[in-house]
Amino acid sequence: MKMTTTKDSCASKTPTDQPNKILCWGANSYGQLSQGNKDDQLEPIPIADLQDTNILYITGGGGHSLAITDENKLLVCGSNSRGQLGLGHTEDVTVLTSLPELHNKLINQVVGGWDFTLAVAGQPQGDVLYSWGSNSFNQLGRSSHPNNFSPIPGIISLPGGTKNVKIKHITAGLRHCMVLTEQGCVFTWGHGKKGQLGYLLPDKSAPKSAQQPTKVELPEPIIKIFCGSYYSGAVSEQGNLYVWGCNKYGQLAHDVTTLTSSSLPIQISSHIFKTGIKQITSGWTHILVLTDDGNVYSWGRGDYGQLGRKINGICDFTPSRIENIQQIKYITCGSEHNLAIDSSGHLLSWGWNEHGICGTGDELNVYKPSVPNKLIDINVRHIGCGAGHSFGVVEET
Repeated sequence: MKMTTTKDSCASKTPTDQPNKILCWGANSYGQLSQGNKDDQLEPIPIADLQDTNILYITGGGGHSLAITDENKLLVCGSNSRGQLGLGHTEDVTVLTSLPELHNKLINQVVGGWDFTLAVAGQPQGDVLYSWGSNSFNQLGRSSHPNNFSPIPGIISLPGGTKNVKIKHITAGLRHCMVLTEQGCVFTWGHGKKGQLGYLLPDKSAPKSAQQPTKVELPEPIIKIFCGSYYSGAVSEQGNLYVWGCNKYGQLAHDVTTLTSSSLPIQISSHIFKTGIKQITSGWTHILVLTDDGNVYSWGRGDYGQLGRKINGICDFTPSRIENIQQIKYITCGSEHNLAIDSSGHLLSWGWNEHGICGTGDELNVYKPSVPNKLIDINVRHIGCGAGHSFGVVEET
């Protein structure tokens, strides 16, 4: 579900003379594919009527979609029952629509949780972090907002105030959030019952939820963060991986019979991946790592094929390389499916395929990463996932 985007992933794209072509497929129960309807799409089809809008980055939450243009404007569509589109109402929207509340802001990051949204606006004096949507588990991070949801964006204050704070990365799980600052500090808030917030209260218990961002104490500066449904993780400058929260499917890279959860960060050996971690991303219950040499490792739940390799049983807690793919440039996860771009610009998909999420034209789960037939001759620049829907930013042919 990705639930995650980085500042670099948007800023590094170069605007073209012609607007990018956006393809979409998968679940569309709320209009999250921006087709003007609510019909699922089993194969990739273009998003039309963007009126020369050049989208550089697109992602999704549980049932909503979020896009950033080359002018750093935010577009939204899909499920809106909790105000997660930020439009001031709770009606679903079936086409990508500009968000008036942030129209004059330069949005450089956006991420969707299950039914809420976070975004970062860049300013010379410091980045500003916004949240909107469901607040049932305090995932909006605003102690001054006691209501169950907010249909318009509001500002989250990080400890020490918002001035001069540079936000490197934001990410969201099902109902909790994480922020990484340029200084390498990590803050979490929202749902915490499974230990996913990464700290303990004075009585040594995990907080059930947290209204405000709280710092996670880690032994070294952090450069990457990620969230699953009920767990979290971080990668340090030295390439060390830390994980915490629920381990029901081996997400913490420990045997599920000996460890059910950890409310504090535990370190995973950096030697597992042979080379450095270029990217790390998570679905609801599985994790992918892209290493500097272009290989992909997976672990966690895998019964829908989301690990991209053969396993015994429902899950595999040992991070292992997906042997039949290499030279991968970028990866992203939905709730139980994945997309990747290889060095030739081909899109690969695998995992859960109900609603056509993998773009194969049917609903059979995909157990081996492969290129969907409709995309064999397509050069893909960028990919994005919601929980059960997918996007590709492609070159015009």
